[in-house]
Formats: sequence, structure tokens, C-alpha cells
Amino acid sequence: YHAGPRAQSMSAWSSLARVASAWALLVTTAAGSWQELLASSRDLLTVTYATQPSEGFCLSTFTGLYHGLQPVVLGLGRFATHGQAATRDGQLLRWVDVITHKMKEAAAFAKRLAAEIEPGKSATMLFHDGNDVVFLQNRSRFLKSFEDANSSIVFAAERSFWVGWDNSKEYRNLAFLKALFPELSPDLQANGLRYLNSGAYV
Repeated sequence: YHAGPRAQSMSAWSSLARVASAWALLVTTAAGSWQELLASSRDLLTVTYATQPSEGFCLSTFTGLYHGLQPVVLGLGRFATHGQAATRDGQLLRWVDVITHKMKEAAAFAKRLAAEIEPGKSATMLFHDGNDVVFLQNRSRFLKSFEDANSSIVFAAERSFWVGWDNSKEYRNLAFLKALFPELSPDLQANGLRYLNSGAYV
């Protein structure tokens, strides 16, 4: 992470973005790329969705590469059709647009991946948001945590329901969403994590 002037640091982000873009292209264009991808992932595929490079996206990619992971990027070059609308309805439409694209792309990737795995073998896929997730541990520790959970699918969870900073324009426009997503029941909460978060699941 280069903490210098913004103009200087963006060159580093651009370089990292090219690495991630290359991996995204590998999935769809290279002969035998699925087998190569499965072999290089060593039992843990990290998959994300991002329509365009950003500082958060590049930092996420960098931390993944640093810990020996091979990020697969879906959605590059696709833009939400409603743009950065300032109105509540415009922001909601854009949010729904991005979430819908992300879910469809992830489901299609998982379905294709399942079809490509050799009989008798398996793979673990971590899907995570592309702009606000960083990796803090390596593959082996992550897989151990997943195995300890003793479940075929695990979702991330968080302590608060994030719809922007209090009194921000984002909060004023989207705070009504909190009523649509209730807290987990107490028996499902752990360490104060009250809300499911689709920002990461395995």
C-alpha cells in the first residue's frame, strides 16, 4: 500500500488492476483455463465482482495476492445502468442493479466451476465484495477456519447495519432499508455479529 500523493499512488493501483483484469480474462479466453485455475488455486478460489478498478478494489486484490491467493474478477467493464443518481430512488435502483448483476455472475461462475471439477474432487470458493474487503490471513488458515465451522456454506456477518455515516446523504436516502433486514435471532449471533452480510460467503 503506497501512502504517498494520490496521483503517485494511483499508478500502483493501476498496476494491480491490470493483474486482476488479466485473471478475469483468463477465465473466459484461455484454452484449458478452468483446469489451470483450479490447479493454481490449490483448493481455495477467491472470486469477486467489480465493474471498474478503484483504490478499494486494488487494495483488496493486493492483499489477496500478498497472501498467496489468485483473485478471479467478474464484471469488469460492466457499469450499473442508473449511474450515480443522487435521489433515493436512483440510488436504490443502482444498488439493486449492482447486487443483481453480482449475484447472477457469481451463480453462473459457481455452476460452471462445479461442472468443470473432476469426479471425486471438490473446491472451496470464497466470494467477496470487490471494493471493501482485505485479506488478513493465508489460504491454509482460512481453510482451517472454514473446516472448523463444519458447514457447507458460511456467510459473513457484522455488528452494525451500514447505510452510510449518520446524517450523510447516503444515510438519509437509504436508511429505510434497515427495516427490510432484521437482526439475526439471538441464538444465531456470535460475538455481537447481528446482521448477515453478503459481502463475503464461502
